Amino acid sequence: MPQAEAAAELADTEVKKTRRAPARKPVTSVIEARQPTRVSIRDTFSLDLGYVTDSKGNPEKDANGNPVYKDHEVSAFSDRTKWVPEIDPDYVFPVEETKILLLGLELKDRILITGETGTGKTSLIEQVAARLNYNVVKINFDGCVTRQDLIGEWVVKGKEMVFQYGILVHAFKMPGTIIILDEWDTISAECSFVLQRPLQKDDGKILILETGGELIPLHPDNSICATANTTGQGDETGLYSQGTKVQNYAQLNPFGLTIRMKYLEAAKESEMIGKRVYHLW
Repeated sequence: MPQAEAAAELADTEVKKTRRAPARKPVTSVIEARQPTRVSIRDTFSLDLGYVTDSKGNPEKDANGNPVYKDHEVSAFSDRTKWVPEIDPDYVFPVEETKILLLGLELKDRILITGETGTGKTSLIEQVAARLNYNVVKINFDGCVTRQDLIGEWVVKGKEMVFQYGILVHAFKMPGTIIILDEWDTISAECSFVLQRPLQKDDGKILILETGGELIPLHPDNSICATANTTGQGDETGLYSQGTKVQNYAQLNPFGLTIRMKYLEAAKESEMIGKRVYHLW
């Protein structure tokens, strides 16, 4: 979906322009609050987290003599919206990468996922979101994305001027949303510095100078993930040199967690193919 269309669909409020735009308080979203819950990692993602062990490293056993499995609960939502991705029942979760992503979502940290094309960077986020009922707003940095697409701009509506918020602002305000900065390493310098403050974990707000200094905070239930073929410091392989850009080091600092995606191991790939074409397998 084009950025402008997505922003229009996400739009829930506008600011009317006066002769001199006054400083404004952060806008409260009119979108209804989500219904939070907690779910089991083992049951939800079928991940083997190992056994609970005693001080000597021996597996602890229950009353029936069976080993006690490790498990943890993570935040989720009991309600689904149109922004929640569809569940792919055949998706195979990479164990370590999924655990790191879940940790980042729990900590509300900024997460950078890098790896070669086709390793499943975006798919991992979407399938985790699908099972936890997170909304997903994906912003594709295709070289044509501008500050106006992200933050917003004044437009003519009827006989007056109104400020139409951009897609990033609306995503910030949608409760229970994972914002994906897709192909982050292709971002222009103009947009890069627009993201500098929003990416900060402790002060993650969008400053809108066009409306007199309005501050839009990231909803407390939301997280930000970025995907890229490189780590933002250039491409040493030569495979992704065209289009990718070396990012300012200050842009890398806010990411508290980095996940390096690799192609599936042969056994996992075989498992996934077997699920999808079981009638031929």
